Amino acid sequence: MSKNPFAPLESTPAPSSSSPFHGRWAIWLVTCVLIGWGLLSLGMFAYQIQCRDPAQSLSGELYRDTPGAWMSLGGHLLRGSSCVWLSICAVRYLRALRNLAITGNDDYGELFAATQRGWNALGSCVFLILCFVAIGMADLEWSLSQSPRFARKEPPKFRPGKSVDSILIEFREADVEPREGLVKGAMTVIEPVEKVVYLGREIIVDNQDIVRAKAVVDENGEPALNLELSDVGAEKMKLATTRLIDRHLAIMIDGKVEQIPIVRSPISRSLWISGPELTASRIHRIVESINGNTSE
Repeated sequence: MSKNPFAPLESTPAPSSSSPFHGRWAIWLVTCVLIGWGLLSLGMFAYQIQCRDPAQSLSGELYRDTPGAWMSLGGHLLRGSSCVWLSICAVRYLRALRNLAITGNDDYGELFAATQRGWNALGSCVFLILCFVAIGMADLEWSLSQSPRFARKEPPKFRPGKSVDSILIEFREADVEPREGLVKGAMTVIEPVEKVVYLGREIIVDNQDIVRAKAVVDENGEPALNLELSDVGAEKMKLATTRLIDRHLAIMIDGKVEQIPIVRSPISRSLWISGPELTASRIHRIVESINGNTSE
């Protein structure tokens, strides 16, 4: 029986939802996001590797030289490279889809190869990120321990037979005018008037950085306090006072600002403190507190 030439043509079935062409616009969107994120991460890497970041360093050295900086830089580089790699695989997959649509045949070889490359790239990126996190967690603590600023402080060792009330000595950045990074402190007598002192949030040096105190006499014959700093304390003080040249440094005793001298040159291992509030008896108590509560 011959086929009726006037019979209606059979409609072409619509592509199923499982077709490889389904969702290609979503893949394009993901690809654009990956490209943008990758370029942003690589740009951050290029910027941070050469910038100076005062907020991360007492002396404003290069960001890459601060503790833990290379973990951040490595994260930017790994994230950027992974995003670019995955976006290239996605573009190849979309190109295979386009070629399949143009030829109209059932040869899915190129499409399957692009899919396999994409999954391999995704698995490799996840593996590298997990390795990076594991290495970073082990390395970060060591990096911080090598920096004087982040060095762990040992608790003071008490001498047998000594029982001296602890007197806290602190050195902080200071100013008599409000400035970014400083917080408002209490009223303090700044000759010849009383003014508000603004203090830095971060303690530069305190009791745990002082290894020895001594009562001395200054050039005017007045009682003075001589403090000798540890290696870590001396390095922190040198970095801070180098940055604070011609600016104020607050000397605090038991939470009270005693003086805010202007730093004229870097201070390192040893420093002298004198003033009308530091009487001979008070200096003696401070010396006993520091030398009595810490080991030589």
